[in-house]
Amino acid sequence: MKRSSFKLGGAFALAMAMLLSLILALPAMGNDQLLIGYGGYGPEPGTIIIEKQTDPDGAIESFEFSTSYGPNFFLSDDQTNNSGPLDPGTYAVSEVNIPTDWDLTSATCDDGSDPSAIGLDPGETVTCVFCNEQEPLGTITAHKFHDLNGNGVQDAGESDLAGWKMSLYAGNSCGGASLMAEGITDEAGNVSFSNLPSAGYSVKETLKAGWQNTTPICQDVTVTAGGSEVVEFGNQEVPQTGYIVAIKYEDLNGNGVPDYSDPDNEPRLDGWEMTVKDDHGNVIATGTTGANGTGRVEFHDLPVGTYTVCETLQAGWINTEPGGDVCRTVEVSSGGKTVARFGNESQCDDGDQDGVCDDEDNCVNTPNPGQEDADQDGIGDACDACNDVD
Repeated sequence: MKRSSFKLGGAFALAMAMLLSLILALPAMGNDQLLIGYGGYGPEPGTIIIEKQTDPDGAIESFEFSTSYGPNFFLSDDQTNNSGPLDPGTYAVSEVNIPTDWDLTSATCDDGSDPSAIGLDPGETVTCVFCNEQEPLGTITAHKFHDLNGNGVQDAGESDLAGWKMSLYAGNSCGGASLMAEGITDEAGNVSFSNLPSAGYSVKETLKAGWQNTTPICQDVTVTAGGSEVVEFGNQEVPQTGYIVAIKYEDLNGNGVPDYSDPDNEPRLDGWEMTVKDDHGNVIATGTTGANGTGRVEFHDLPVGTYTVCETLQAGWINTEPGGDVCRTVEVSSGGKTVARFGNESQCDDGDQDGVCDDEDNCVNTPNPGQEDADQDGIGDACDACNDVD
C-alpha cells in the first residue's frame, strides 16, 4: 500500500509541476503561439479595412472592389469596408471596372503593403485607402442660325436664331430612351450642356412649322476630358406659296355672273392674255387662257401675299366681271388656290356665239372659237366642206 501511494503522489506532483511551468511560461509566449478564448489555441485574427476617397470630395459615384478574401463590394466617397476577422497571411485588394470618367490616382496601405499583397500579421488591422480623381468635365454647345442660302454654313449676314428647342442624348443617333437634357437657344442662338464626362453624345433639334433644316437634324459629337464642342444647326424658312387660277368666260347676258357650267350657255374663252403683278406693280408672270384647260390659265409657286391679275382686253369686247375693270386684286395663301374670274361681253354680232365677231369669223354660223383653218383657205375647219390640206 505504501508503495502504490507513493507512485500516485509522484504522478500528481509531476503533472502539477508541468502545469506550473506552462503557466509561468505564458507571459513569454506571443499571441501567434497561443490564444485562449478564440476557437481554442491558435493565432489571433487580423482585419483589413478599405477606405474610398474622391476628388472632387463628396462624389456619389460607386466604385467596385475585388478581394482575395471575400465577394466584391462597392464604396462611394468616405465609405469604408471591414473584412471581418482574417487569419494571418497575404491578401489582395483591387479596384475594378473603374468608371470611364474617373482615374485611380493612388492606393496605399498604412502598414506599407501594396494592396495587391497585404501582409496581415496576427491581431493586426491594416487600412488601405483608394483615391480616385474625376477627369475634367466637358461642354457641348448647340448653335442655331438662319441659313438664308441653305448651304449649311453660317455666312455673313445670316442671323442667330433664339427660341429653338435642342435635346441632348447619351450615345449616338439621338435614341429616345437616352435623353439626358433639353434646352432653348438664347439670343445668340446658343444652348449649352455642361458637366459632361468624356463620352459620345448626340444633339437633336426640334423643327418649327414653316422651317426646314439645312444641316442634319441629329448630330453625333464626342466629348473629351475638359473639352468644349460646338454643334452647328442651320435652318431655312420654307417658302409659303400658293397659286392663282385665272378663268375667262363669255358673259352673254352681261350680268357679270358666270354660268359656264354648261358650255352651250356661257362658254369659257381661250386665247386671252392674263398678267400677274406683285404688290409693287411689277409684272411677274403672263399666260394665255386655254393653257391649263378651257378658258383657264394657272400661275404657280407664288409667295404668300397680295397680287393683281389683269386681262388684256380684245377689240369688240367689254369687261363685265369684275365690274368693268380689267384688273382685280387677289390674296394668295399658303398652299391655297385663288381664283380670278373675268367675264366679257361681245360688242359685235356673233351669230354662232363662239366669241368671234361675225365680220372676223371664218365660220359665221358654226362655232369655231379657235378659228382653226388647216388648209388656210379662209374657211374654218368647222364649216369647210372641202378641207383639202394637200
